[in-house]
Amino acid sequence: MRALTWTGLSPPPPAMVARMTTTSKMVALRRMTPRKDRVCVRATASSSAAVSSGGVVEAVELAEIEDMSKKWTWKGEYSINYFVKSSPEEVTPASQTVLLVHGFGASIPHWRRNINALSKHHTVYAIDLLGFGASEKPPGFSYTMESWAELILNFLEEVVQKPTVLIGNSVGSLACVIAASESQRDLVKGLVLLNCAGGMNNKAVFDDWRIKLLMPLLLLIDFLLKQRG
Repeated sequence: MRALTWTGLSPPPPAMVARMTTTSKMVALRRMTPRKDRVCVRATASSSAAVSSGGVVEAVELAEIEDMSKKWTWKGEYSINYFVKSSPEEVTPASQTVLLVHGFGASIPHWRRNINALSKHHTVYAIDLLGFGASEKPPGFSYTMESWAELILNFLEEVVQKPTVLIGNSVGSLACVIAASESQRDLVKGLVLLNCAGGMNNKAVFDDWRIKLLMPLLLLIDFLLKQRG
């Protein structure tokens, strides 16, 4: 069993805290007793939900994802692919709207075994980030964590239009964290981070004044070493 905990972006309403049960095959949000200052997510091994009688995880078919996906134009220029599924068997006060954000090199089908399980009780959105999947891949675009975070926030504002729990994997987790930190309209209701990446560049390192001070010396040493090589 692995427990994941994060500080809530705002105090959660009574009995509205999410619990996530996960294996490599499925994810499901469940209701649990709230704590005053944080949202708790607990990952436990389970094989009951989203498993057919034959013991096979019920995944969304790739053809269904392709056929049912929609397009949204970001900034009036870039085509973004997304998928939405809402077929809750039971709507409860704990039901959420969630957005699934894939990791580096992945796309919406990465979540195909999670979508059905989550959509039993929640409204599920999944998105292909710019440069991935069926979304546009513009050459020369500055692909940064900040631009993907901005995309996520704009998607929540223009398409989802309601408070949403962001569920990210790897680089998608980091984009979700940045989006949550920059959200000004309370559209991010919570975060679920799976294998969260630590970053995709060394900007923070080179912004350090000590590195800037030593940089000429480091460049000189690098030059001399290359001359000897």
